[in-house]
Parts: sequence; structure tokens; C-alpha cells
Amino acid sequence: MNIEQISIKDLKQLLRNKKVAIYGAGALGKYLVEFLKKSDLNVEVVFDKKFRKKEKFLGITATNLDNWDIEDDLKNFLVIITVTGKFNQKEIYLNLRKKGFKEIYVVSKEFLKPIPKTSRSLKILEKTKEIVKQEGGHFLKLLAFYLPQFHPIPENDKFWGKGFTEWFNVVRGKPRFKGHYQPRLPGELGFYDLRVPEVQEQQVALAKEYGIYGFVFHFYWFNGKRLLERPILQFIQNKNISFPFCIHWANESWTRRWDGLEHEILIKQEHTLEDDIEFIKYIAITYFEHPNYIRIKGKPLLIIYRPDLFPNIKETAERWREWCYKNGIGEIFLCNMHSFDWTDPREIGFDASIEYPPNAILFNDVTDKIEVIDSFFQGRVLDYESAIDQAYLYEKPEYKKFRGVFPDWDNEARRKGKGRCFINSSPENFKLYLSIVCNFTIQNFEKEERLVFINAWNEWAEGCYLEPDAKYGRAYLQAVKDTLEFFNKLNI
Repeated sequence: MNIEQISIKDLKQLLRNKKVAIYGAGALGKYLVEFLKKSDLNVEVVFDKKFRKKEKFLGITATNLDNWDIEDDLKNFLVIITVTGKFNQKEIYLNLRKKGFKEIYVVSKEFLKPIPKTSRSLKILEKTKEIVKQEGGHFLKLLAFYLPQFHPIPENDKFWGKGFTEWFNVVRGKPRFKGHYQPRLPGELGFYDLRVPEVQEQQVALAKEYGIYGFVFHFYWFNGKRLLERPILQFIQNKNISFPFCIHWANESWTRRWDGLEHEILIKQEHTLEDDIEFIKYIAITYFEHPNYIRIKGKPLLIIYRPDLFPNIKETAERWREWCYKNGIGEIFLCNMHSFDWTDPREIGFDASIEYPPNAILFNDVTDKIEVIDSFFQGRVLDYESAIDQAYLYEKPEYKKFRGVFPDWDNEARRKGKGRCFINSSPENFKLYLSIVCNFTIQNFEKEERLVFINAWNEWAEGCYLEPDAKYGRAYLQAVKDTLEFFNKLNI
């Protein structure tokens, strides 16, 4: 199935007497809307999965395709798909056809060139300087997600073999195309074991030196059964460590996804009313009361990965708040991750959302441009620079949403020839990306809430880490430090 491309020169002729619908509200979608406005061509509606109800996107009606009420004759509509990647385009095309649209195009490659080049160089607005000078600093707090996996546990021995840790996956990464950076091998910290207290002491020393404010520990709870918790407990009990932290409950079932077997469940996650109380009770007593636990305006921060997996997350949130209030914890600050959906936190009784790239972001797919060196390669290659474009063009939602960034991503080590990875990722591009997000955060958040989340500190099997590696050393950490020093200088 081939989807016909539409070029700039064909637009005016094709759109004559037509109502225009655009599918995709990413950087390219935004550019196209603005381009059409300047050309005196109106856009009727913008479709995107992130819109859960009718909203406004650049002043235009925006909604989810599934929720759109058809009021006009679809023969009068022409739909332009701005989402890149052949797989995504075909899936969207089929959904549009099923909905009844007849005239559907995908943008040609020439549309990718006009995306504003200003996104390649950060322009600090006078507003940012004024805020920093007036408040006496930028007050940014960079929080890095932390995987407490790198030690053997009985469950992983059973699932993957005796002594398994993530390092087992990491060393098996292979380059699949020219320029593919694999395997990803650690630098000065080596193939560490998180059972060794000195390892976390070294990690904290590095984090502090380069400006990371705190760690967000991935936490695994299955109806009272806790996995991979030893490093977290060891961290908070170590008298040589004084470093902010908070908990992110990764509340999914464990499956054999690394082997591509999506439905083979290893440990099932089940949410119940009773478990709601047991969970919050344990978290509050074990973690909330720790002096280094991260708080927002005095409220302990608790992050939930998949609120959609709860039977009724709004009622769960109410139970958690009630228990904490009655038991002396006080108010809590609840955040949901924007990973699989774009749920408005207000709709589920939460306080804010967190951007979690590379999930829930549309990237330019460049798989067809790479020089494959492994004929069995079936993965996807995306362009990291499109993350920079989207960060620059980002529009503040009506609700509170903390921004997030990622240094790189490559899960080849887990997916073996079927992973997703990026080209054009580098310490320099990461610094630009982080700077854009930090600038936005200073301008749009009170100083007590200027959190920026980095995915991640040590996701080695997903090629997503700040820790020193064999190729770049401390370069990604230096990018963090340089960014913070840049904003510090605005106060001089």
C-alpha cells in the first residue's frame, strides 16, 4: 500500500474548495498549520492521539480521531498526515479510511526542511534573564530516573538464568548499521553491582559534581511483593549518602518483552482497593518520612507510571490522600507519566504530569536512509534532532506538566535487531535539548516547582544514561553542568 505524497507546490491546487484536516500535532504538524495560515489556506481540524477531547491547537479545533463527530460530507475533506515513519503512516491511513475519509496524503520530504532552524540555537529571551535576576537564581532541579536493577535476585535467576543482571543484556549489543554505537560499555564505574555500597556513593558523588539534584527510583510492587528494592533501601540507610530522592511506581506486569513475547507474563500486576492502602502505607512509612525525600511545596512527590491500569485511579488517589492526611503525612503531590497516553492529571485527581521522552513523542523516521550492515535488522532508526525541534515548538498545556529530556536511546541490547535507536544523538545536541527545556521551565514554573526530569541515569540496556561510558566518558554529565552554569550566568 502506497500513500500518495503531497508537495508544497501542489498545495494550493489540491486544497481549492477543500476542507483541510491534518493528522499529527508534532513539530511538523505545527509547521504545516502555520505555513497554511500564511498561505491563506484554512485548516478545519487537527487530529492527534494526545487530544482526549476537543481542544485548541494554534487556534484550530483539535481532537482524537476516534472521538471526532462527523458533521460534514467527508468528500469535501483532504487529510494530510504529518507523522513520519512508514509503519505509523500506514496505520493512520487505514484508520482514516475506516473513518470514511477518501482523499489522504502524506507530506513529502521537502516539508521536513522548512522546520525553523532557530531550534538549532537557543535564544534566551529577556523574560528569562529578568526572572533569574529578580529571583536571585534559576532554581532548576534536575531529577534523573534511576534503575535499581544491577544486582541478581531470585526472580530474575528463574526468568533469565542464574546471576542475571542488566549487564548480561548490555554486552550482547551488536551494531546493525553503519555508525551504530553498540555495544554500549560502561566507563569509570565499570560493570558495577548495586549491592556494593561504595557504588552508590560514587554515583551520588558524580551526580552532585555535575548538577543532578536527585534520583527518581523506579519502584516495583506487586500486591505487597517488592522486587529490586535492596539498592533503594541501602541508599536511604547509607550514612555516607545525603541526596534527594523520590519513588516512581512502575506499576506494569513483568513480561518477556525483551524477547519480543509481549503476552508472556512473568509477574502479574493486579490493583485492588486493599492493595491501594497497603501500598501507600508502606511508601509513606518507609520513604515519605525520610529527610531526603523530594517534596514540592512541602508535599512528598509520588509518581505513577500507568494510572490507566487501575480500575478507578481517581478513587485510588482519593484513598491515598485520605490515608496520608489521617496518618500525619499531610498532603501529597501525585504525578502521572506521559508515556503511553496524555491523560490530563486533573481528570484523575493528580496534581501534574511528567513528560517522559522518548515515549509519547513523534520522531522523524530515517530507517530508510541508513546503511544496513546486518541483513536481519528489523528495527527503527529515528532522528534525535526532531526531539530538539519539538522541544522548541512545545506548547504549554492547560494543566501542569513537568518537562523531560533524554540523552539518547537504543534498546538493541534487549531487542536484538528489532530495537529502536537514534542517529544525531550527541552530548552537544543533548545540551541544546536540555537548555531549551530548562529555559521553558524557568519561564513557566514557580521557583519551587522548576523540576526537569532526565530519562535516565543508568538505563544501560536501553542506551539511555548519563553515567560515563567507554566512548564519551563524562561528556553527557558535562553537558548538564554546562547548561546549569549557562543559566547561572544570567544572574551576574
